[in-house]
Amino acid sequence: MKLEKILLNVKQINNMIKVVNPSVEVWKQDGYTLDAIFKHIAKCTRVAYQSTPKNKDEDAYNFLLRTIFKGNDFFGYSKINPKNRFERILAQNAYGDVDLTSLHLSCCEHATVHLKFPTFMPRAVAMWEGVYEHNKYSRTNNHDGYLYVTTNLRVIIENYAIDTLEFIDTTPNCPYYMPRTTVCFITDIGASRELNRHRVNSIVEESTRYCRYNANKFGNNISVAKLPWIPDSDADGQCYNTGFYGDEEIFNDNYLQGHYCEGWTAIDWFLYGLQIANLVYCKCIELGWTAQQAREILPLNTKTQVVHTAFVDDWEHWIKLRANQVSGKVHPSLLTLSLKLKDLLYGDNCKS
Repeated sequence: MKLEKILLNVKQINNMIKVVNPSVEVWKQDGYTLDAIFKHIAKCTRVAYQSTPKNKDEDAYNFLLRTIFKGNDFFGYSKINPKNRFERILAQNAYGDVDLTSLHLSCCEHATVHLKFPTFMPRAVAMWEGVYEHNKYSRTNNHDGYLYVTTNLRVIIENYAIDTLEFIDTTPNCPYYMPRTTVCFITDIGASRELNRHRVNSIVEESTRYCRYNANKFGNNISVAKLPWIPDSDADGQCYNTGFYGDEEIFNDNYLQGHYCEGWTAIDWFLYGLQIANLVYCKCIELGWTAQQAREILPLNTKTQVVHTAFVDDWEHWIKLRANQVSGKVHPSLLTLSLKLKDLLYGDNCKS
């Protein structure tokens, strides 16, 4: 089939790509109660599907029960009145015959749990030794007769240690726990690949398998992240504000026959390529492909949301590598994010 005929078949698609600014935001967990823990997990879980609450009566735990726990009510939490949940949760501990490998527990890593084990209680020390003493995802601080453990909910579930929640500590701003920080990045898929190389971090990312970008909630088109070397405006039109062409220009035979090609810059070609990729993506889905099939045409510049949670010393190491570039030059897109995060975490007390 000739190119002109292919293009005529997709003329109807509204080719308006959205350009978003890369951003960095720290997501603070609203306390260390079980309700706060489940709310934080739910917020991170929704990143993968880019979903928002649809049922105002569905709380965070029941959302998780329906999605990542696949109906396995380990805690008996859904059946308990919210006012009595904490008092009754330990009596449940209902693993049954659940195959934990079949569940989507990775998002549970983003929830920070504080446990305070008294060293004068042999049973408490035994619990700590059995689960947390050598667990690489947990940190312990021994102070004044107590073992202060910072861990995450995935560690607790996968080690069959729900009973250790007997020692949960909901005290705010306690200095004896190792801080963990959750950071939300808006960037593109290319930069997120480099972000996600930090394997010690807990990671959840917007899923191109399940997010169908031609849907109304996405504006019926893909979004791309602004690149630092392409300006917002330029007299020659080599920019985001004027660089995209309308459908009539894209499908005009005179343009296709090379009218525009001779004078085009790399930026012109790049922005044109984004539009063609968007057109093909939307048309493939219109013709019956699923999102996970059509995503094969998505460019690396496609916008993504990725959330990382890590201990504070892991973030310090991350800043050294990515913002301070101690191991070599960093990709410009990732450097922009890294400097923003460095300023958020340290401000005027930035560590060099």
